[in-house]
Amino acid sequence: MINIEVQGIREVADKLKKLMDAVTKDMEKTLSDSAEGIIYPKIQERFDTEGFGRWQPHTEKTHFFRQNRLGYYGMFKFAGEDKILQWSGRLKGSVTGGAESTKTITQTSEGTSMILGTNVPHATLLHEGGQTDWGEPMEGRLIYEPEDFKTELIDYIREQIKVVINS
Repeated sequence: MINIEVQGIREVADKLKKLMDAVTKDMEKTLSDSAEGIIYPKIQERFDTEGFGRWQPHTEKTHFFRQNRLGYYGMFKFAGEDKILQWSGRLKGSVTGGAESTKTITQTSEGTSMILGTNVPHATLLHEGGQTDWGEPMEGRLIYEPEDFKTELIDYIREQIKVVINS
């Protein structure tokens, strides 16, 4: 039989509780900072490069609608960029921290979570694909993929925990 004796368990438990309290307290700020410093810039990069060159190009119908300011393209002012998904700038602005973006941070007994979103009505269609208003199928153009910033986000949170440990 093997016996293991642990001395100072109370001190270890107290330090662990203090660490967990500090991490939990700072998690809302950490998540919010990570949106500003990691997630939004990665999504901006995806727009700047039109999906790193992987987004489907505009169809002939889209070019026609844009040139003649028909449908959606007549309802919103041209933002000056003839790039994919960037006619008015609303969508890009809404997923990179602009006026129509949403950021909800929730703390529960199970932990802290953050949901980033957009109030732009057609964002889901553009992100996931589906059927357009004129009845044609549309392939989605992933506006973001969690893999785009997963590693950097985990590293950032680890660094913030180290700051708490060392304080």
